[in-house]
Amino acid sequence: MKRAIILFWKGLTGIISATAEWFTVILGMKDESKYGKFIRRVVGGCFAFIMFVFACAGGNALYEFVYKKVNAAKYLDDSYYDSQYLSRNATYYSRAYETDGYVETRDGKKTVKDIHWISKPLGNDSLVCYSNGDARGYFNMLTGEIAIKPQYKHAWVFSDGLASVDDNGMIKFIDAKGNVVIDLNIPYITGAEGYVFHNWHCVIHNNKRDKFGLIDKKGNW
Repeated sequence: MKRAIILFWKGLTGIISATAEWFTVILGMKDESKYGKFIRRVVGGCFAFIMFVFACAGGNALYEFVYKKVNAAKYLDDSYYDSQYLSRNATYYSRAYETDGYVETRDGKKTVKDIHWISKPLGNDSLVCYSNGDARGYFNMLTGEIAIKPQYKHAWVFSDGLASVDDNGMIKFIDAKGNVVIDLNIPYITGAEGYVFHNWHCVIHNNKRDKFGLIDKKGNW
């Protein structure tokens, strides 16, 4: 390794010296005095360094261009998507750090596109919460079709037949058709997450968020 580094350094310095000498010849700098030699080395060295920087920048630009082209070609192939089984009739396809996920049904039809992420329901519920980057909605994991179009700034998973959503800053609970079934006039407050039913009850705060309690599926405390 030491010998390889020495050879590499000698080769690099040789190239820089040769380039510097060539540049001074092109400029007609033939003064052989000490001062003339010094000026030639400074000018030639600066030029060689600039050429080296440009070469590195060009190489990096070429690498980025080729890399992006290769990856773009790869992404055109669906085999570069990770698949997530949803049901016998629907599969979710996504790629790491990408926002073009989609749902495909068994007959090859792409029913939901441009998905950023999904969150599956709990228990026997079938509506999957998903985001398109601007809003959140729900699609049916059994059919692959959109059930509730993206329209909420925040939304949580379905459980026990209900899901909580942030409807214009207020926490409300909706059914599978998108109808509001519980509205306690409680505002959404950042940091108070997890409005999900478990065993027919949900932990939720009051409108000041200074107390927490349980509500049932009818909205009774």
